Amino acid sequence: MLSSPARAVKAFDEALALKADQAWSLYGRGLAYRRQGNAQAAERDLDAARKLVPGIDERVRKAGFLPAEPPAQAGSAG
Repeated sequence: MLSSPARAVKAFDEALALKADQAWSLYGRGLAYRRQGNAQAAERDLDAARKLVPGIDERVRKAGFLPAEPPAQAGSAG
């Protein structure tokens, strides 16, 4: 499914039709929307998933589904 964002969105739509408050399905659909270039829909779903499961980004990252945060730029404020 990762190679076909449109198929992934459809599958997550079907899962969410059964139970709308599934954070992992919302998150997965958000990532699929992001791969399609639909930033608005992606952020809507990702934000909804984050409200249901605080820290979901880190959990997904630790599971290997997202790249690690880029290192801080040398000489940047912060």
